[in-house]
Amino acid sequence: MLKGFSYLLTISILAVSCSSTRKLANAERTKEQNRSSESTGNTALHSYPLSGKRVYKSGHHSTSSELGANFKNYPSLNFNGNIESSNWLQFKYAMLTNVPVEAMDNMNLLYYMEEWYGTPYRYGGTTKKGIDCSAFTSGLINTVFSITIPRTAREQYETTERIELNELHEGDLVFFNTRGGVSHVGVYLFNNKFVHASLSSGVMISDLGESYFVKRFIGAGRVKQNM
Repeated sequence: MLKGFSYLLTISILAVSCSSTRKLANAERTKEQNRSSESTGNTALHSYPLSGKRVYKSGHHSTSSELGANFKNYPSLNFNGNIESSNWLQFKYAMLTNVPVEAMDNMNLLYYMEEWYGTPYRYGGTTKKGIDCSAFTSGLINTVFSITIPRTAREQYETTERIELNELHEGDLVFFNTRGGVSHVGVYLFNNKFVHASLSSGVMISDLGESYFVKRFIGAGRVKQNM
């Protein structure tokens, strides 16, 4: 009987010990989750509102990058910046363009893209209900870089300075023949990416290396400061 009692006592002690271990592990896990949430929350505290009046200041503060003339084997981007001070908008577009968060230093451009991103395409459109490619590019260049350019894609092509692919940098225009002549235009960003109002998905970011755009690419143009 004494042996049986000792056995039951041992089992009870082990059960209590296991329960305590589980509680301790759960407590540590909860603390770790809280620390993770607090870390994420600190980033969110620096976020910008999605709605409301925004103030855009002129100026181009980005670092330019180069890409190969054959649309492939692009060199790595090297940027200096402080990732700890970056906000959700910079993280979002860093992921969309596959560049370091520190490269997202032109907040005026990020604000403008965020405001229009996903707006549906409408031929001749200039509003949030629908916008076409050249209206989007002219609005972006005017708002972000304080430069006025013509309204249509053909006029924008004719009034910009021709440049090579390996000379592209943020704010340059890229032109395509999608339905005869110069019929589509977008604004180059970096890392071979450009933002444009596409017929299928509205305002979005695409890659110059996509086969659709490679086949239809006409040329690139640099906006003249005195336009």
